[in-house]
Amino acid sequence: MNKTGRKPGNSDKENATGADGAFGAGEMRQAFDKTVENAQVLGADVAMTSFNVLRESAEAGLDQFKALVAARSMDEVVELQGSFLRNQMDVAVRRARDFQALSERAINELVRPLQDMFTAGLKHG
Repeated sequence: MNKTGRKPGNSDKENATGADGAFGAGEMRQAFDKTVENAQVLGADVAMTSFNVLRESAEAGLDQFKALVAARSMDEVVELQGSFLRNQMDVAVRRARDFQALSERAINELVRPLQDMFTAGLKHG
């Protein structure tokens, strides 16, 4: 070892990973590849969830329009509209919870490969 605490001939990359190579290029590449793979899967999940939300909203709006057109009195229109709005608020709260859960899962899945790599490196280091 020299004055800097490095073994002679080791590059900065090798020293940053430790002598045993716990954070070597192969491990970093695997963690990166797994993160990219997770991002693709989660991106598809988010896209499908968003698409389903839009579809459901469009269907609910169309059903509401049909019900309003078929209403026989202004009282019925007001009642239908009030019921629709209450229902939409409940749906919005449920969707917000679903998206929150999906976001939390996405963050955990994206971070997991790197977290696993660092945890394994600390155990070996």
